[in-house]
Amino acid sequence: MSAAAAQEAAARAQIEYYFSYANYSRDEYLRSLADADGYVALDALQDFPKLHKLTQGDGALLKRAAASSTRLEVSEDKVRARRIGASSTGRQAQHLVLDANALVRGRGAALQAYADNFWTTTEVLAEVKDAESRARLAALPFRLETRRPSPQ
Repeated sequence: MSAAAAQEAAARAQIEYYFSYANYSRDEYLRSLADADGYVALDALQDFPKLHKLTQGDGALLKRAAASSTRLEVSEDKVRARRIGASSTGRQAQHLVLDANALVRGRGAALQAYADNFWTTTEVLAEVKDAESRARLAALPFRLETRRPSPQ
């Protein structure tokens, strides 16, 4: 791999990390840079010290790195990027299906910033039996809707 290809790969990996759920969900500053569709201007990313060092301030390299990512989508005007599948609110997913484990162990509330809509089945709700888990379920900070899965 040439030095230029290695530099682009390193920049791509860094951008993908910025937009990963592990980082994006905790990075209030990065989320504040996102527009209504969840895109962040590549020029703004260029100011991030680690990425600036990797690209040596080369905006064209940054654009190539973002465009070559399989985890990011670049806007039509080629100046903004977001994670593929990001919701229009900038959250990581539009829909999230919760199983009994998330509800019984009290992990449902921690997922609030992850998706726009939350779903489960009546069978999963029936698995939540003890009083403490039922209280956690009743106190979820989002609306949990039930659906019956299609046979397909």
